Parts: sequence; structure tokens; C-alpha cells
Amino acid sequence: MPAFRGRVNDEQARDLAAYIRAFGPAPTPPSEIPASDFERRFRELQDQWNELQKQLEMLPSPNRKP
Repeated sequence: MPAFRGRVNDEQARDLAAYIRAFGPAPTPPSEIPASDFERRFRELQDQWNELQKQLEMLPSPNRKP
């Protein structure tokens, strides 16, 4: 997308940003995410990672002969 420097003034840029943000929820800053949610999500991701590692270990090695 081409740059719009000089084509849009500060007020227009703020208005455009406000318009776009109106279409969805504002992102929650990390400082406002409850620790319990972070810990829960971390555990979920850790479980997914462990499962993927198990699946990877079950794949045949390309260096092994059948």
C-alpha cells in the first residue's frame, strides 16, 4: 500500500483510526489480562506443544531404513 504522508493530516488520520476501530473490540493490553487467563492459556499451549512433540517422535526418521 502506498504511503499517505502529506496526503492525510493528523486529524484525518485520527478519524480514520477511530472509524476502523469501531468495527471490532479494542485489543486488551497485556497488563489488563488476568494472570489466571494467562496461566490457563499457557498450560493449553504447553499441552499442545507436548502433543506435537509426541507426534513428531512417532514419525519415521528419514535416516532409518525400514
